[in-house]
Amino acid sequence: MILPVDITHCTTGIERAHIHRRSGALDPDWPGRAATHRFEIDVDVVGRLLPKAIATRLGVGGDLLDGIDAKGQLPTGHGPLNQQLQILRPLGLHIIHHVLTTEALPRQGGEHQAQAQQDERDAQTHAGEQRKGHHDRNCSKRQLTNQPLLLDFQATTPCAREVVDAMAPYWSEAWGNPSSRQHRLGLYASAAVNLARRQLAESLDLAPERVVFTSGATEANNLALLGHARHWGHGHVISVSTEHHAVLDPLIQLKREGFAVTLLRPGADGLIDPSQLQEAITADTRLVSVMAANNEIGVLQPMEDIAAICRRQSITLHSDAAQAFGHIPFQPDQLGLDLVSLSAHKLYGPKGIGALVVREGIELEPLQWGGGQEAGLRAGTLPTALIVGFARAAQLAMADLPKRQQQQGALRDQLWTELKKRIPDLLRNGAEQPRLSHNLNVTIPGVNGARLHRALRPHLACSSGSACSNGEPSHVLQALGRSRSEAEASLRLSLGRETTASEVDQAIAAITDAAAAAKA
Repeated sequence: MILPVDITHCTTGIERAHIHRRSGALDPDWPGRAATHRFEIDVDVVGRLLPKAIATRLGVGGDLLDGIDAKGQLPTGHGPLNQQLQILRPLGLHIIHHVLTTEALPRQGGEHQAQAQQDERDAQTHAGEQRKGHHDRNCSKRQLTNQPLLLDFQATTPCAREVVDAMAPYWSEAWGNPSSRQHRLGLYASAAVNLARRQLAESLDLAPERVVFTSGATEANNLALLGHARHWGHGHVISVSTEHHAVLDPLIQLKREGFAVTLLRPGADGLIDPSQLQEAITADTRLVSVMAANNEIGVLQPMEDIAAICRRQSITLHSDAAQAFGHIPFQPDQLGLDLVSLSAHKLYGPKGIGALVVREGIELEPLQWGGGQEAGLRAGTLPTALIVGFARAAQLAMADLPKRQQQQGALRDQLWTELKKRIPDLLRNGAEQPRLSHNLNVTIPGVNGARLHRALRPHLACSSGSACSNGEPSHVLQALGRSRSEAEASLRLSLGRETTASEVDQAIAAITDAAAAAKA
């Protein structure tokens, strides 16, 4: 890890390092990991992590490392280490983030081998303690002084500390396959999955067997739309033009397969009128899909009214609730929903896990086949750690939901009011109410969108639309009547659990300055 092949130190026989500078500031709180490096000589070198970077430079611009003493200690007195260092050698590439001391350990005897292994375990334990010490509840605070302010929590959220702790045993200790019920390790994993399923179901106020775990809301949307439509084999599907591409793209596929697809266009406020749905329904309509909370403009669609229309005509209703669950009171049965897509990483849970809630009696064709997991609807080994993390994140979201809505709503209103004072022609996208308490989407008329975002980038992390838009202007904003240039000059500002009034003030100042700099 520390010393590549080439030159050996005359006293110890330990090879010296050929080190090159690497760009980027060193974060002194980011722990490295210890490693044992065995050389041709009869010595093992064990890297030992120090808690902070010390005043040492290991060599710059290809200079050779000098001065390893007889104990294998790295030298001091070469100036402050303020860069990440990259070590190159013929047999591999190693990167270190901290200054490491070394110990020269004789290779002979089991005692020395055991000591080397213990040293490595100690270093890993220390690294874990360092991570925990610098990991706040939601990881949303800026850890580096040059990191921009974060207001893009609808794209994703960091894992809450409690979520990380809940998942920890299932990565390496309780690592069994939950489908392997012939032994204790598998049974333990299976019990963890069953408990998590029940906890998640309780957050939704429904029966656990209705929760089908998926890799995320995208897969859940595909399973709901393609799976249900293909069960019928033909028919008509209705959705909304402002849906996420995880809904719109499966609908395009259904159209290729011969289904008729109608997309309702919302009003300028982003909301659809239930009468639009009523008029679009035909005798062949099988499925309606409407997003509960829009991922860009944050408006909340009238799901109960939509559900009542569908129920009267025996039409299945699906909702992509990735942005709703955990941020508003959300109970699928109370709303009258038949199929609901969920995602963990939008509510401070891990990425890579979601769920589809299926009402009893709704028929679906699976999209993949294999081991028959999830009642045959979603084959594949269940990721126990992610499922446990999802359930824990849901519990946390339910625990502070009313208080969080109130706090975030007040900050969101502060953000809008102050921005409007400083930029009088500022436009709000989407209805003022009902909408998510942590969402504000605005258009700044008369500015160049590329310049606006370029000026903001060093100071504020936000977006102009969905994280999945691939840089294209927002189709949601254009559906509301914004021009392409207006959509490009728009900002989706989404607050996190730990966002403060001071940070909102900083965002206001940054946006005001960037808008002035981006005037066309």
